[in-house]
Amino acid sequence: MKPFSERIGVVSARKSIQLSSMDAALKNSLWNEIYTFYTGNDKESQPWKRVASAVAKNVHKIPVDSIGATSSQSLAWFRKAFLEGPWHQAYETIEFLYIGELETANAIAKIVGDIGGHQQRVTSLKTNLNRVLERELSGYRMIDNILTPISSSIETEAIENAILDLEAANQGGARQHLLTALELLGKKPTPDYRNSIKESISSIESLVNRFAGTSGNGVSHALGLISAKTPIHGALKSSLIRLYGYTSDESGIRHSLLEDANVGYEEAAFMLVACSAFSSFLTAKSALVSDG
Repeated sequence: MKPFSERIGVVSARKSIQLSSMDAALKNSLWNEIYTFYTGNDKESQPWKRVASAVAKNVHKIPVDSIGATSSQSLAWFRKAFLEGPWHQAYETIEFLYIGELETANAIAKIVGDIGGHQQRVTSLKTNLNRVLERELSGYRMIDNILTPISSSIETEAIENAILDLEAANQGGARQHLLTALELLGKKPTPDYRNSIKESISSIESLVNRFAGTSGNGVSHALGLISAKTPIHGALKSSLIRLYGYTSDESGIRHSLLEDANVGYEEAAFMLVACSAFSSFLTAKSALVSDG
């Protein structure tokens, strides 16, 4: 349900996705999640010196002794830097902090398990951040540990599932191509759409050749070998070959399309989602062959 103020027309509902900007409602809401995460840790009553120092050093790249000597001074600096800085720096800060907390949680869990619940808190942080991003119509979502310009929950799920499927199938090469495509699509403040598209399709090329036991030369031959072992609908097989051709033939993105100024977010996002869906499909097909 819409908020009361929007229902009666006193406040206008936002209509556009925020891709290259961040309004006050979005930035304030993201700050509230970060603030709640760190103040909610009973084992660390004064986290701000540590947190702000890390952000100053690794994100802003300024002298850490300039943020203040006390925890309260560090919090004041961090709050001002986050709320008054450029939109892409706020996203970079969130990404940096999330990755750091996730790595710490995973390292502790490997030694003693998640006895302090830190892994669970980090998982909740990701969920809460994505909820805010969706509610405030941000064009970004936290997928894996990367803030990526994907605005649909269906698209987000397709990419996340593909990353998990490839990891479970021990397809590290194809998974890395998808992660690189994510990074390039979400590169701030200037995304690299063309190379994101290349990485997306490279994940499929890597995957089909790995499954078929071939060493390259596109996807057509490899798909033929795979479909000989497990049926793949002709339309799906044809669409994948054509999708690969879009990026790899002489008329594709590695050639004349590279000069086309119209290649942008929509094309790169489509390729990432499409290749993610194909990755999960092919991984499932491969598993059927293995089980058989």
